[in-house]
Amino acid sequence: MSLERDLLDTEPMKELSSKRPLVSSVVDGQSVLLKGYSVDVDTEGRVIQRAASYHRACGDAKEESGLLPLIFLFLCKSDPVAYLMVPYYPKANLSAVQASMPLTSEEALKVMKGVARGLHTLHSANIIHGSLHQNNVFALNREQGIVGDFDFTKSESQRASVNMMVGGLSLLSPELKIGKPPSESSDLYAYGCLLLWLSVQNQEFETNEDGMPKVDQFHLDDNVKSLLCSLIYSRSSMTAEKVLNAECFLLLKGKSIPNPEKETEYAQQNKEDESKMESLDRYKERQEVVKPTLDLTN
Repeated sequence: MSLERDLLDTEPMKELSSKRPLVSSVVDGQSVLLKGYSVDVDTEGRVIQRAASYHRACGDAKEESGLLPLIFLFLCKSDPVAYLMVPYYPKANLSAVQASMPLTSEEALKVMKGVARGLHTLHSANIIHGSLHQNNVFALNREQGIVGDFDFTKSESQRASVNMMVGGLSLLSPELKIGKPPSESSDLYAYGCLLLWLSVQNQEFETNEDGMPKVDQFHLDDNVKSLLCSLIYSRSSMTAEKVLNAECFLLLKGKSIPNPEKETEYAQQNKEDESKMESLDRYKERQEVVKPTLDLTN
């Protein structure tokens, strides 16, 4: 099959990216994004190879991959640009979600469990993400977390060279800051920082001399705090698979995580229901008093 951008009815999406061509369209009833990457004779083959490895990792996952699927990859005939077609999820990245209506603690855990599954899929295929941040992690329907694609024109080291921040916290692990290559461990550090950011909402971070956040300053669920400490302070033995089996995620299967907002809402609803029942009882009592005077036929 062949495809050319001119064959599609596209709309520019400059608000999403000013660095590269980015347009939206609808293909077979599905909203998609076309992400353009500049290529030349030397980089063209590497882009195809990296995209193919990512696509293969998605397909090899026995269960849900936790990755944003790649629909199509084509090379522009008139310009030195490679276009990658992916599903378009408007305002579903973590940055947009947290800016509009922050995830509750239970929603955050559901989303981050999916993100952990995505990292596990990548790492099982010997792929290092290198640039996990709030703009390429998506929360579909506020409960399904998936890891977005990255720039396939760049190596993992080039992707990791950008110091992304979230809530004033750097997502670069201490080893990346001193020039060591990206690894599964550095991916997990960025993951831990995102989980912490979602868990504490708008609270300010305190950091140590290495720039790592101090987890103990926050009042968090014990299981969540235990996982965060492992991800941020002692990652040498952590893997994405171990993260998936963390106690805080296992609890999601059978027992829901306490949600103070929902509990307050539930308590208020109970009070309203009780008030309505009391009013109904008083109405019935009045009717019982009036009934003998009205029901003269009996």
